[in-house]
Amino acid sequence: MRLVVEMPIPVFDNGWARLYEGDAVLVLARLPAESIDCIIADPPFNAGKDYGPRFDDAKPLPEYHAYLASLLARMARVVRPGGAIWVMNDTRHIGATQMLMDDLGLEFQNMVAWAYGNPTPASGRFQKTWRPILFYRKPGGPVTWNEGADRLRRETLYSNFAHSNGRNLHDLWPDIPKLVGGYLSQAEVLLKPDGCFAHVAQMPEALAERMMLLTTNPNDLICDPFVGSGTTCAAAQRLGRKSIGVEIN
Repeated sequence: MRLVVEMPIPVFDNGWARLYEGDAVLVLARLPAESIDCIIADPPFNAGKDYGPRFDDAKPLPEYHAYLASLLARMARVVRPGGAIWVMNDTRHIGATQMLMDDLGLEFQNMVAWAYGNPTPASGRFQKTWRPILFYRKPGGPVTWNEGADRLRRETLYSNFAHSNGRNLHDLWPDIPKLVGGYLSQAEVLLKPDGCFAHVAQMPEALAERMMLLTTNPNDLICDPFVGSGTTCAAAQRLGRKSIGVEIN
């Protein structure tokens, strides 16, 4: 499969993962139409984080929504009919994200609640303990849905003790903890010498793996337009999937 058309030279290519340095919107615009089996996107939340000098994470709200519209339109163009699109965002912007995806004719499947349980500090409002993940499909083609390919790592949601050992997946994912830095950091966390995160928004590998296992097959092509620390591409290779990653910094 030809992965790219008139693309810049990748900064990394090992035959499984191909990484490009650049703006996600511009790189997606140069990928062949309907060439991707699954997109996993964790874009900046316009929360004022420091992603480096080439990206402004504190846009005026109308400008940020316009950015999302442009980004999602290009995602819809490159994913194949029947392919899956997973998009994370903050609770402040998930409604706008969903409306934009609906307007593109994509088919809503679920809003997953990733309940990571480690509260994000807040003042004057409730602390956040979960993140929404939208699961959509592009209509018109064969669907991949590997039910049972992954299961909850602990029992949950059952009030009937006879059923309490059930681990079938549903739209609440409380079994994947958020990554933390410092002394208690998980083995997968990339840290600087002072113990702080090497990347400000590293995704847990188990989260990427779950989305892939459910909606892709071996040798499928996955795209992460905000690959950050490389989690999606590393997980894809481990599961026998090809991947394209894009990162502006």
